[in-house]
Amino acid sequence: MSASPDHHPRIAAVLERRFPNNEIAPNHFGQLLAEYVEANIGPPHLVDEVETGDEGKLWSCIWEAMLYRHLRAQGYEPKGVAKPAGQHGPDFRVEHAGRTIWIEAVVPGPQGIPADYLESPVPGGEIRVKAKPNDERVLRCTSAIADKRLKFDEYRAKGIIGANDCAVIAVNICRLSDFDPDGNGISQYPLSMEAVFPIGPLAVPITRDGRIDGPPQNVPRFAVRKASGKEVETANFLTPIFAGVSAVIQAHQRHMHEEKLVLSTVHNPLAINKLPTGLFGAYKEFVAKEHGEEYQIRDIRLETRLRELVESLTLRFRRREDRVVRTITAAESGDFVGERGKCHDNVNRWCFAHHDHIPVRGWLISGDCVLDKHSLVNIGDGELVEITPMPDEARRTFLPHDGTDDEFIRLPNQIVSGR
Repeated sequence: MSASPDHHPRIAAVLERRFPNNEIAPNHFGQLLAEYVEANIGPPHLVDEVETGDEGKLWSCIWEAMLYRHLRAQGYEPKGVAKPAGQHGPDFRVEHAGRTIWIEAVVPGPQGIPADYLESPVPGGEIRVKAKPNDERVLRCTSAIADKRLKFDEYRAKGIIGANDCAVIAVNICRLSDFDPDGNGISQYPLSMEAVFPIGPLAVPITRDGRIDGPPQNVPRFAVRKASGKEVETANFLTPIFAGVSAVIQAHQRHMHEEKLVLSTVHNPLAINKLPTGLFGAYKEFVAKEHGEEYQIRDIRLETRLRELVESLTLRFRRREDRVVRTITAAESGDFVGERGKCHDNVNRWCFAHHDHIPVRGWLISGDCVLDKHSLVNIGDGELVEITPMPDEARRTFLPHDGTDDEFIRLPNQIVSGR
């Protein structure tokens, strides 16, 4: 469905006032909201709420409109339960394989988050370093999710949500920072995940003499302390009271202008009605599986993607897509000295000193068909150069990685494959 904000002049007027001198936002948000209004499944008084000037109501309406467009793009036919007198039920109802799934959307407000953290940088202005209010952001998610859990209990009691229906909370954390590149919290997992599982920051074990003693691990965090001193529990998906919530899906974007909605799905292991995996076009999807007396959290989307990357890498290797790269000359390297066995560090140091050069991750291939993780430098026009000293003069070729840096980090360090 395509609509124009001109179909809703009242919405257009609000957006022009809210986003002055902006050539994109009024039209983009106007189209989103117009599509949602014309679908006639949203709140009956949506236009009135937009006109109040309340930031919370505006972004809640925009988030619902974004979610509506995304669900339609994924092949779903979202339905609503709105009535003329007001909304009496979750925001959306979708059907999947004979199963009803209810979705309640929410945009946590920035209450308690320092105002200076939420301020966007002024072009050409003073550069300032801001402390990220991690606990405050988690608390806002915890509160929003808890409120929606109570709503689901109410809807079940009224018979709106059936005994076998799934119930999903859709959280957009866009108001909790001025800019959010990935939606992650201090744990490097989606922020809302820290509100339902006891996952804290990454920590590196260190020996008494100061040496690193193992890979980084997440520290358990079962509660976050409010400014009042009260502790708020974060292990909600490990408590029976949340069993009526099948999953949380999270977004962090403020808009969908020329980009798709990036969602993360977090499944509840104790849910009465478990949400099937693979729904809603999520980019990340986390499940918690029992592992002895503990739960092991896995990103099943990432696991699938990594398997695909290994299969693709093996196929590209067999097709002989790898190539020889030249070693940097003494004249080019100048005072730079690369350390043997530290290719990633070498490339990072080099590119920090040469801003027009780009790190290239991939695989160094030796004659015995062993593929080792490796980094080279793109010095321009796609020319790849080796800056790390090799232990011998053996012939080696290189095959660039064809995924994201995050995926590259999680791939095995070495793969053995025959031609």
